[in-house]
This record gives sequence, C-alpha cells and structure tokens, in this order.
Amino acid sequence: MCALPAPRPWSTLNAANVSQQDWDGAWPQLEAGLAGGWNRIKADRSGDIYTGTLRLAGQDVQVFAKRPRRTRTVQWLVDLFRPARARRAWKKTWMLFSRGLPTEIPLLVLERRRGPAVTDNLVVFEAVPGSTLFHVDLDGLDEAVRRDLLGGVGEVIRAIERSGFTHIDAKTTNWIAFPDAGGLRPVMLDCDGVRLYPWPGAGLRRFLRALVRHPHFRPGDIHAVCDGYAPEGWSRRVRRISRQHETPSPRPPAVAAAQPARHAS
Repeated sequence: MCALPAPRPWSTLNAANVSQQDWDGAWPQLEAGLAGGWNRIKADRSGDIYTGTLRLAGQDVQVFAKRPRRTRTVQWLVDLFRPARARRAWKKTWMLFSRGLPTEIPLLVLERRRGPAVTDNLVVFEAVPGSTLFHVDLDGLDEAVRRDLLGGVGEVIRAIERSGFTHIDAKTTNWIAFPDAGGLRPVMLDCDGVRLYPWPGAGLRRFLRALVRHPHFRPGDIHAVCDGYAPEGWSRRVRRISRQHETPSPRPPAVAAAQPARHAS
C-alpha cells in the first residue's frame, strides 16, 4: 500500500504497510463474509451492502462492501461502454482521496466478466468511525464544534469544485462526523455522486437542501456552511442559495424515522 497523500486519522491503516500476502489472505475472508459471515445491512433493487472485518497488516479493519445490482436493461447496455458502478465509485473516491480530501479509504474493487460485460462487481471501503451527520445531535454540541463541523462541510464542497469536480449527492447521510481533537470532522461517503465536471454551487445547494430537514436544524447553520464554502466573502450565487434555504418546509416525521442509523458506504 502506498503512502497516503495526507494523514487520515479515521483509518486503521493510516501508517500500516499492507503486503501482497495480506491481500492474498483477504480473499478467503471476503468470500466467507459475503457467504454469510458478515452482516448484510441493506438489500434492495439497487444492490447489497455488507459490513464485516478484514485482517490486514496484523490489524482487524472494519469494512463496508457494496455490491451494486442492475435492474433495468438500459443499465446493462450503458455499462458496456463505461466502467461498472463499483469501479466508478472506486475511481471517483480515489480521485478525491489522492487530492488529500477527507474520504473513506478505498481498499478493493472486484469484477466478474463474461466477454465485455461485467456480470458482478463489488467495492470495499474501510469503515469510518462515527455517525452520519444526519444522526448527529447538533443541539448537544458546543456552538464552536457545531459551527466548525458544518463549516468544514462547506469547505470540502468548495475544495471539490476547485479540483474541477461536482458533488451532486452531498446530502447529510453521505458525511460521517468523525471525532477528532475534541471536535468533529466531516468525512465523505459514497463518492459515486461526484461528477467529473464543474458545476459551481450544486454541491452546496444539495447539502443545504438536506440540512434544513435535519431534526435539529437552525437558520444559523446555513451561515456556518456558507462561511466555510466562501471564507473570503459570499458571492452573489452563495447569497442566492442561502436565501433559498432559510425557510424550509416541515419534514414529515415518517421520513426522518426511515433513515438508517449508520452510513451505508
């Protein structure tokens, strides 16, 4: 395993040297986990998600494995001309990861092929400790911690845009609030929502649309996010996006209750 481009304190493998022997030993563990040894936390039309443990570099590493599923013929046809979903998620996470942005750690991507078609695919990430931002008790945080957490999200969204990309699915369930140095640091999950073209403000708009439906949302939270996104001063676009989300419509209680307790990476 190569050296990480920036320290990742949320990774068990942050300073580990993972050998080829470690990877070879991971195959039977992975097979046993998918055969029933791991906990399947999601199973629907879009695919399955498993959580379990791999032994790497002498350490037990908590992981999430995503096995996407195609449900429409058009998906099979389109995937003949582009990488399968697991590889797309792998590639996008690596693009952000290699630029030092706070993402989950990509470990493995596997494909089964029949000619040019990928018939099965799987991507494995190291699990990030902490709760998703949607499930963080914002009202229980110190004001400085709350503001730094939300401002950190805005800062990361802007950093993605400055790298030439757009995160169109930057909702609150796609961020882990990682406990770090007495505060909380936002770490991205499910980077499949990143698009390889710039669309200024799209990620900010998507996050605010989700944030205003957080059970503990306060109007000042919008200012914290926008200050992180534009620390040099708000542009006309940022002011417009902020005003659009200052008076959210009420969220039905049943929708909030349906959200998972942890992230599905």
